[in-house]
Amino acid sequence: MIRATLVLAIGALAAVAAAASPDRTWPAELRAAGRWELAFDVGGVLLEPLAAVGESIGQGQVVARLNPEPFDARLARAQQAMTVAQARWVQVTESIDPEQLRVYSPSITTSLDLGPMRIAVLEAEMGVGTAATELRYARWSRAATQLVSPQSGRVTRWVVAPGTAVAAGAAIVQLEDNSTAEVVTRIPLAVAASVRRGRRAEILVDGGRGHYQAIVQSVGVGGARDAEVVLRIIERARPPRDAVLRCRLLPA
Repeated sequence: MIRATLVLAIGALAAVAAAASPDRTWPAELRAAGRWELAFDVGGVLLEPLAAVGESIGQGQVVARLNPEPFDARLARAQQAMTVAQARWVQVTESIDPEQLRVYSPSITTSLDLGPMRIAVLEAEMGVGTAATELRYARWSRAATQLVSPQSGRVTRWVVAPGTAVAAGAAIVQLEDNSTAEVVTRIPLAVAASVRRGRRAEILVDGGRGHYQAIVQSVGVGGARDAEVVLRIIERARPPRDAVLRCRLLPA
């Protein structure tokens, strides 16, 4: 039994040592270091995208729109309500001396003796305030039907198809900034346990077409048996986007 246990232990150590060997390489992928998703601040129905997958976009560019009709209708109602509220305010206060309006306006006076005039002024004032709030929101939500990219980049994927009803905050499109790149590889958990940020590595291009020096940026859980390692190439040059890459960790 002891002999069998020792054999198994030695076999396991040998497997870990083989996995950690500097000659061991793992498939790697070059990707943009800057990646982000965009979402609308309001819900609605998505119209046709304004940028195709693979297309480069500029900072501040509109990449998608929601159907504006419901928002236009709400804005029109809010504008009409504001007109009515302002007209009511004029009607209530036109016969009051401006110097005496302070006496009647509950927003200014704290008197609890609310006579009919004060009640009318209060209602008119509250009506204007409510209408103004609704109008501001209607204008904001109408503007929010346009999805604007906060920075330049490239569209990599549309998460939602045109004609789909989307909720506020739901990811609509994925983008990347490929001006900076990183390399991602997956390695066995047994190897990842000893890998730390800053460890040196090599990125090899299949076919013997070159190699690049890199350092480990982060190590995270990739799956039940492996970890995701993100590396940064420390040379000015970088592999072609379509190159087939492998990663080799250098001795710590």
